[in-house]
Amino acid sequence: MVFAQAPAPASASPTLDFEFYRTRVEPMFLVKRPGNVRCVDCHGRGAGLLRFQPLAEGATAWSEEDSRKNLDALSKFIVPGSPRASRLLRHPLAREAGGDSFHGGGKHWHSATDPEYQTLVAWITGAIKPSGKTVVRIIQTNAAGDSAHLIDPATNKVVDVINDIEIPHGVTSAPDGTRIYISKEPERDPPRAA
Repeated sequence: MVFAQAPAPASASPTLDFEFYRTRVEPMFLVKRPGNVRCVDCHGRGAGLLRFQPLAEGATAWSEEDSRKNLDALSKFIVPGSPRASRLLRHPLAREAGGDSFHGGGKHWHSATDPEYQTLVAWITGAIKPSGKTVVRIIQTNAAGDSAHLIDPATNKVVDVINDIEIPHGVTSAPDGTRIYISKEPERDPPRAA
């Protein structure tokens, strides 16, 4: 399965792209990292100054309305165009990598080269807007695990990993290439009696 990201209009100054936030940034707040709790576990209850909207019962993502509220709350910790001035990137980054000395939820990134950290940098600097070129990726699911790999066919290298998808199986994309959809095999309908 391949997909292309549609080009976005150029901007004079970096802006916080909502769709990129919703599809690539916000899911990071729901990820359990070794040795840490999920961001939403602390900030969903209002730890510190950042408070995410509560997730609906049984939901694995926020509604669009709640995502917009989350982005509004989060924007107070971001300086568009300046990752080093943005507390969102400094607090969870290890001190030896340039982060703050304290973050109650622990250090989520031990290096500024961590792919998640780099995704945040690209979003905050506005670098996620495509140059007008088609971006092609191969999506390889790991049905024996809980991830899918995005592979650049030009280099045959993994360029991103989507984690925490229980037994990923089927993959498809939106016609305009702005979203991908991966099924979770355990969520299929139960077998029907004959």
